[in-house]
Amino acid sequence: MSSGIVGIFTFIIWLVILGVSLGLPIAATVNMVKKNVSSNDKILWALIIWLGSCIGSIIYFAIGAKQLDEKAAQNDWINKQ
Repeated sequence: MSSGIVGIFTFIIWLVILGVSLGLPIAATVNMVKKNVSSNDKILWALIIWLGSCIGSIIYFAIGAKQLDEKAAQNDWINKQ
């Protein structure tokens, strides 16, 4: 009987791991695509996000999102001129 409970918990743990390992890169990619920056920047960050999986996504949210926000603001300012 206890093996059934352990099996359910193992299944739930694997679902959480799968959700995080797919959810983080998807969320990072959606966030990145919405930025008003060059395609080269987007391609570079997409490679980092998807080749690095969870670590790449964390790096993007820690460093890349702010960097792309600054570039997007710069692009917006230049386009207004």
